[in-house]
Parts: sequence; structure tokens; C-alpha cells
Amino acid sequence: MLAACALGDVVRTEPGLDLSSLKPGATREQVESVVGKPTREWSAAPGVTYRVYQYYGGRQVDMDAATFVAFFDVVSLGLYEVFYQFDPTTKALMAKSGKKYPLMAVSYDERDVVIGVFTEIDQFTALPADGRPPATQPSTAEPVTR
Repeated sequence: MLAACALGDVVRTEPGLDLSSLKPGATREQVESVVGKPTREWSAAPGVTYRVYQYYGGRQVDMDAATFVAFFDVVSLGLYEVFYQFDPTTKALMAKSGKKYPLMAVSYDERDVVIGVFTEIDQFTALPADGRPPATQPSTAEPVTR
């Protein structure tokens, strides 16, 4: 009756927040309406402020958890499903598996307008003092002809 409920919960995927509206020119209010309040902030140079946000990056399949659930389903002849349904701690733990909460830095000018957005950083990522992401350089490679 409860077959595959636990495994279905563990292998379910979810998209993360849509960050496409977070671009240079957006305001701090627009950014924070999408990702919430910053976890940290500092001034990098005169007129440049960085704010770090932690946001919901989605949920991917956690293969370790899926293997665990599938194994115990088989070994217990399905009784693990009953345990899963009535144990709130296990259910909460499995609901968190595979979820990502990456960090993102946003640089602002003195009017709190976005200068640059730096997604999926970590605490050791070096950010430019001027707040501008490196420009994408067009390829200067010569095309290969035969």
C-alpha cells in the first residue's frame, strides 16, 4: 500500500530560485525580494559594497539516500515504508537530502544599484574590488580550415 513512497520522496527534484532578474542595474530591493536578506556585507572600495546571500539552489537526486532507502525497502520486505511514514525524524532528514543552498555575492554602488552578480561562490572566492565581473572576452582563435 505504501510502496515506493520513501524512494519517491528521495529521488524527487526541484528547481532552484530563478536568478535571471538579478543583473547589473537592478536595485537592492529587487534582489532581496528574490533571495531575502544578506548574511554578510562589507565595503570593498569607495562606493562599492558587497552583500552575500544564501539562496535555495534546488534539489537534485541524492544517490546515497536513494540507495539507502532502496536497500532497506528490499531487506525489510517493504516494512521500511511503514517506519518511514511514522518516523518524523527520518522523514524530515530525507526531505532535506539533495537540497542545495549556495552563496551568491552581489556588488552595489552607493545608490544600492547592482554592479555585479557572482553566483555559487564560497567563503574563499576572490571578488574584484571594483565590483565588476570580468568581461567575457570574444575568442581570438583563428578558425580551423581544411
